[in-house]
Amino acid sequence: MADRHFWIDGEKGRLMCSLSEAEKGIEDNKKGIVLCYPFAEERLRVHRFYMSMSEFLSTRGYSVLRFDYYGQGDSDGEFSESSIGTMIDDTRAVLRYSVQKLSFGQVILFGFRLGGNIALAVEQIPELSSYIIFDPVTNFKKYAAQLLRLNILTQMRIYGKPLKTTNVLLDELINGQCLNVEGYDISHLMYKQIESFDIERSKPSGKNILLISSNPEDKVDNELDKYKSDLGLLGCEIHSGFVSVAKFWNEINAYVYDSSFMHGVLDKHFASLGS
Repeated sequence: MADRHFWIDGEKGRLMCSLSEAEKGIEDNKKGIVLCYPFAEERLRVHRFYMSMSEFLSTRGYSVLRFDYYGQGDSDGEFSESSIGTMIDDTRAVLRYSVQKLSFGQVILFGFRLGGNIALAVEQIPELSSYIIFDPVTNFKKYAAQLLRLNILTQMRIYGKPLKTTNVLLDELINGQCLNVEGYDISHLMYKQIESFDIERSKPSGKNILLISSNPEDKVDNELDKYKSDLGLLGCEIHSGFVSVAKFWNEINAYVYDSSFMHGVLDKHFASLGS
């Protein structure tokens, strides 16, 4: 069945949504998954993966709703107008729409990279049953610093050397200019909200979370381990999953077109939920 594309109203403007309906299991209390995209260029690099994921999940009895945040993708607004706050607001609006208009009886929030952190920061509703989080950002100061480094690297590719230092870029942000990262204009508000984002914004208390990592299972990842521990302190039931895949969201030569590497860990998880 072809995807259905439509607009819904967000807090600041229209949000573009795409619905892949379940091939089976559509009942009065039908199951749904809302996919939360990652940030900036990572969103573009995972789009085909998300489309493949939608097709796979529909064969497992889930209707799947994808959407673009305000100022991003095909939604209204400019990228420079988006922030962590608007991304959380948009996810909340889509989550409510999935229940009120699409009649999702049980909803899983699936988030990739920053999209995972955004999903966990959305206020719960009764129909929100669990989360699937794939390689979330675990160190936001490092993530924000990487945005600055990407700008510097772009300068070096164009001019052979950086014309603006990190301090100059930060001063420009403070003075109202945007930070251009791979063609995306990031506002000072967005940059500061990313830099200061922490686990305390998460609201998944008491929920089941599948935390998937692309790192080898035997590789020590202290930041991920701490993130997992902090989520556990919020009263969450944490399950770990591991997949073998290159970090295609930030490696252009490792572009991934399908989601087959995820199918095994997801099927195992759905079986544990009784899905």
